[in-house]
Amino acid sequence: MRQASEYKKNTSTFTRLLLNSKKNWVQVITSTLLVTAVIICLQNFYDLRFDFWLTQILQLNLSIISLILIGVWTQFYLQTLRCWVLFPRSIRPSIRDVLRIFSRGQVINLVFPMRSGDLLKIALLNDLNKDDKNRVIELTGTLTSDKLIDILCLIATLILFDSPLHQIMKDLPRPAPKALTAIGGLLCIALIITSRYSTLSWMSWIKNKGLQFLSGCSGLKNPKTFSISLVLGFMCWCTEALVLTKVCAFFGFPLSMGAAILSLAILNLGISVPISIANIGVFETSLAFGLSQSSLPMEKGMIIAAIHHFFQIAGVGVWFMMSFFMRKQDHTVSVQQDFRVDTEAKGKALAYYHLISKSYDQRVRFGILSWFRNREKTMILSLAKLQKPAKNLIDVGCGGGYYSIHAKALGLHVTSVDAAPGMVEALQGKVDETYISDIEALSIPQKFDRVLCLGVLDFVLNPEKSLSNLCQLIAPGGRLVLFVPRAGWAGWIYRLEKKQLGVRVNLYRPKWIQAQLEQHGLILREIQYPLPTNMVLAFDRPLTEIHKVM
Repeated sequence: MRQASEYKKNTSTFTRLLLNSKKNWVQVITSTLLVTAVIICLQNFYDLRFDFWLTQILQLNLSIISLILIGVWTQFYLQTLRCWVLFPRSIRPSIRDVLRIFSRGQVINLVFPMRSGDLLKIALLNDLNKDDKNRVIELTGTLTSDKLIDILCLIATLILFDSPLHQIMKDLPRPAPKALTAIGGLLCIALIITSRYSTLSWMSWIKNKGLQFLSGCSGLKNPKTFSISLVLGFMCWCTEALVLTKVCAFFGFPLSMGAAILSLAILNLGISVPISIANIGVFETSLAFGLSQSSLPMEKGMIIAAIHHFFQIAGVGVWFMMSFFMRKQDHTVSVQQDFRVDTEAKGKALAYYHLISKSYDQRVRFGILSWFRNREKTMILSLAKLQKPAKNLIDVGCGGGYYSIHAKALGLHVTSVDAAPGMVEALQGKVDETYISDIEALSIPQKFDRVLCLGVLDFVLNPEKSLSNLCQLIAPGGRLVLFVPRAGWAGWIYRLEKKQLGVRVNLYRPKWIQAQLEQHGLILREIQYPLPTNMVLAFDRPLTEIHKVM
């Protein structure tokens, strides 16, 4: 049940992200228009009816369906194994972890544009590190090496199976010798400048990142690793081509391996630029066009392409669901695994926020960060209900003091608390009271109508103790507002961001926070999600004490 609810939660997150993104809405509309246009064209030019499509698809029997699914799963496993082999030994995770992570990344690639799933793969792989080192550049180099091997294997497979590649290559434009000479000259000049001014800090940074990237590509330098990855890549392309030939043969159109691989090459070119959700329409049209180069009728090619695409999505979806069963502890242990802050990480976080205390607010006033922060502010203020008849407020972890100053302007008696001295010093004289204190050691006898704790629980050693301290501050009828990072796939992206600073963070689930605070008599009123990586929760303390007095 826990696994099913987690799968449902992740699926609903994907759906919410999909529907809330303007860009993805455009892709949904594009997908619908493409599918509609293809169907209309087929009906007009080939006199193809829906009952014909349905009849053809229903011809599939259990044996061919099993063959397709086994082929898809084998292809996915070979792709994952090929990339796993290329990992340097210093950062190589277990094959079990790579399978789990790649299945989730492939699902994201099917739904979101611009290979977003590859970014998620890097974030999740980086999160596996036991130390605080940032391995993003190295992991990027490894995944780039995998793509290079994939392309090399495709070219080798096209040549080996004598595909009609020459018919396409002869029509491609040839680069002019002068252009090649100019490009080579520019590269030489860039190398000379780089070596001449390597003492500059930014050049050193570039060289350092370049060395990290090359370290991730070290698998290409090892003859054994390189050979194994080539063999796995070759087997991967052959597996997909073999499945395609079997499906074509099932519908009465024998297809050679060379023609099948050429069709898959055309397919990958067609879907290289994402313009629709899950490449719907583009996938089918590209593969059908590739099959038509082997004299396969376009209407039959569309049916075969649709079947091929459907089972590709279904196969990856099964792997995605299976990934939850691959987790060693997530489905048997509570959220303790999401609490990763230690004493060193907490010290780094405090030092960092003290360092940027004077420029904290200016850092997020411009660009995309300002949009994120404004969205967060709007939801937090809507749940805080500062316009209600509240008399006082305490802002635990006040940061730059935006909410403290806002509450003071509304006439509330404001107390601001932060563990970073620089943050508190900047608010002195702007609010009624200030304290330099850690939330885990906070002890104030006064009760407050509004208690805010925003972006603090990320860095605490003992979340239970921190929540208990917050509950001691809430007056009867008062409200607690929390702003915390979410557990799940989006939380790993937030962890990746903080890992750039060498800081570990805690991630939370609403159910766990609700269970903790209910022990202190608080009731969950509302949850809002400003971003996929975080959430705002509002808890109320009932007026029981007042009723008892009356």
